[in-house]
Amino acid sequence: MRHTATQAIVLAIMVAACGSSRPAPPVVSRDLIIETGYARATRDLWSHYWDAGDDNPAGSPRIRATQGNGGPDNGLIVDSQRATTFWQMAQFHKLLFGQWVFDQSATAREAIGANWRAIRTTYSDAQLRGDGRADQSISVSDDAGWKAAFLAQVHTVTGDPAALHDLEEMIPAVTARFLDPNQPRLFHGKTPAGRALFSNPHGILYAAQEDRHAYATYGRVSTLYEATLALAALYAYEQDKDPAYLSYAKETYRWIHTDLRNVKQSSDDTATGVYLCELMLEPAGLQSDHPQAKNRYYGKPVRALSAEYGGGTLAMAVLAARLYRLTHDSAYLVEARDIIKAFVLPDAFGRWRKGRLLFVNARDPWTEGYWYPEAVAEVLTLPGIDPAGTFRSAVRNTAAAIMAARMPDGYYGADWSGTELDPADGVMTWFEESTRANGGRGGGLAAPRQIMTSANSALLLQAAHLLRS
Repeated sequence: MRHTATQAIVLAIMVAACGSSRPAPPVVSRDLIIETGYARATRDLWSHYWDAGDDNPAGSPRIRATQGNGGPDNGLIVDSQRATTFWQMAQFHKLLFGQWVFDQSATAREAIGANWRAIRTTYSDAQLRGDGRADQSISVSDDAGWKAAFLAQVHTVTGDPAALHDLEEMIPAVTARFLDPNQPRLFHGKTPAGRALFSNPHGILYAAQEDRHAYATYGRVSTLYEATLALAALYAYEQDKDPAYLSYAKETYRWIHTDLRNVKQSSDDTATGVYLCELMLEPAGLQSDHPQAKNRYYGKPVRALSAEYGGGTLAMAVLAARLYRLTHDSAYLVEARDIIKAFVLPDAFGRWRKGRLLFVNARDPWTEGYWYPEAVAEVLTLPGIDPAGTFRSAVRNTAAAIMAARMPDGYYGADWSGTELDPADGVMTWFEESTRANGGRGGGLAAPRQIMTSANSALLLQAAHLLRS
């Protein structure tokens, strides 16, 4: 049969994930729940989202294609679709990447290689290293971050120089596309292929002005999502030592730390030390030389309203950790410590439920779990971080809560700490919120069946698994 080898790969993963068939002991420990839960979740998601080649027009083993943003089928599988929605695919790819990096799974490595080959039959080199307009793989600048992270992961696993070259040329292409013409341009140098790399002192735009619909929707803002692009640039620097990428990564860290770190502004504000998501660059008539955060809100994060973004805050912790290890500048170590210390607070992302501290999935359940594994593997291993083990315990508690809420059909929701108060609609879940999109037909933030929702919950389970292993 044509797909015998690939089917064997999938079967091996499912068998390995099932674990022992022995009956559980009368008292089930939290660690056992986490380990069996992580195994079950990976099995579930492989079953849902890995296509052995039978269900797509090209007949190529790959991550299943999903419907793009905007409609009621947002994030759901569309096997007849040849091209993937890149940023959505990248969320599940991150789980595979972790299985290889942290668990040394040869099966995950083979799947990443197969998916990369399928991607390269769908997208040309020019598209992969471009700014995402021609192939519509990048609509707004956070899409660029997920695509860049994907390319870095592919290069790490496969060693394919094409993936690194695509990454190195894509970064200056997308920063050029999303430059804010109303800010000065910062020149970081030229890439190995001779392309100039620029950015803005208060961040590149979330939506380019030329993309009229997106720009009208989001306005003139820069965002915390740029930290993910900076992390990919730092990876590029570590491969070729080209100083342009390091300069861009440091500058992105600087502006985010300066402009988006949530600090106490008045006696009524909550000083959390975590990061706001968006920076308002309009109106131009602000009577200040310093831009203000969009929808600045200093209370504790509230689901679907919060101006603070947990996933981006952890991205900054990982960026700080990597910059510290690279430069030995203690300021980065201090920031990594401060983020982990602040993250668990009830006025930040900590929630006490039945005597246990959990993390709330407050703002973007499609990407919230992305950096948790690296936070455990790279940030918590730095000196003096989380000395009481509060962050570690909350990761484990949240993982157990995610498993307890597993859907009967093997999908994983975003309500990690239970329901949250939505000021507009009262107490409701992310799933209920998702059903209200598109006139009640669904497709909004965040249904468990959406690839990005389930994948990001599984990534938190992966983080808990790392604490156990």
